[in-house]
Amino acid sequence: MAELQETKTVMDGLEGQLSKLVHELGRIADALEKPAQQFPGMTVEASNDFLEQFYYGNLEPANEITGEDLRANLEEVIGLQDALCSKLTGEQWELYEQLQTLCEKRNSRETELGFYTGFRMAMQMVMAGMVPMGRNGSLER
Repeated sequence: MAELQETKTVMDGLEGQLSKLVHELGRIADALEKPAQQFPGMTVEASNDFLEQFYYGNLEPANEITGEDLRANLEEVIGLQDALCSKLTGEQWELYEQLQTLCEKRNSRETELGFYTGFRMAMQMVMAGMVPMGRNGSLER
């Protein structure tokens, strides 16, 4: 008789869970049937082949960065390197180039990690912005 009672309790629990599941699936279906929300003042500009270019790794953010200040900075760097090169021996210049290479590798890695972190944070902000607000202005839980 105890087994029968346990089975009824389990079945009642499953029924309650099934009812909640059906309710949540209904909410998901309703949300999917609504037209996509537009964000006021936000326009999306992307070429038709953006995803293809992104997928194949053909997008280079550094190519999008332009500016007079960067060009001027590069000219300064080249000028200083030329001045330094004229004062160093061949062995000293080799050491300097090794130092530069290591610094560039480190900077590249820091930039890469910064990109990943920034991208993740941006996606988290987007997801946080999609959390519905309650009637009193608080986040729904």
